[in-house]
Amino acid sequence: MELLRKAKETLRDTTREDLCTMLQSLGVQASLSERGRTEEKVFGRGSKGIIDISKGPIKWICVAYRGGEGGPGGSHYFIFGVPDLRLTSDFLKLRVKSFYKKTFPIFGAVTETCWKGNDMGSGLIDRLNGDLSLAYNKALVDNINIYTNSDHMCWVIVMYNQHDILKRDTADLNSLWGCCQTMAQHLLDSRLINY
Repeated sequence: MELLRKAKETLRDTTREDLCTMLQSLGVQASLSERGRTEEKVFGRGSKGIIDISKGPIKWICVAYRGGEGGPGGSHYFIFGVPDLRLTSDFLKLRVKSFYKKTFPIFGAVTETCWKGNDMGSGLIDRLNGDLSLAYNKALVDNINIYTNSDHMCWVIVMYNQHDILKRDTADLNSLWGCCQTMAQHLLDSRLINY
């Protein structure tokens, strides 16, 4: 039985715990939440649980996995929750996505991070594209998606395929966390228009 317990512990996914520890090492007041919270269902299934954040516009992070449990090609993704009481149930869905601008398509060097999508007249795309701290920050990744979730009255910032976040050095992680906080503040500062 002891051997079975050790084997199970070795195979257990510790991504949520590892991310929480890394955030704490940056001075972020982060703690693991009990399983089964409603925020785990904000973006579908595959949740590994929630990390609560006590200060700043980001209040929780859901660590999730897609690609099948333990299957090849699967990866973790991180969902940053930014509560906003203005996002009522009659608010239309907003979706904005980041992409890299390169010196030459596909193979060129990355020159900046840009944003596109449907911001529903909120001015969010202009705010994000106008923030040079986001555009030229090498820690920021592409394929970041920002959505409104009126069922939970929050914004969600989703970083796909970022399992390498846990392998970054402290300075890079600190810079990435700063970018996340900046994005979250832009979300809260954007004007919302109900249709």
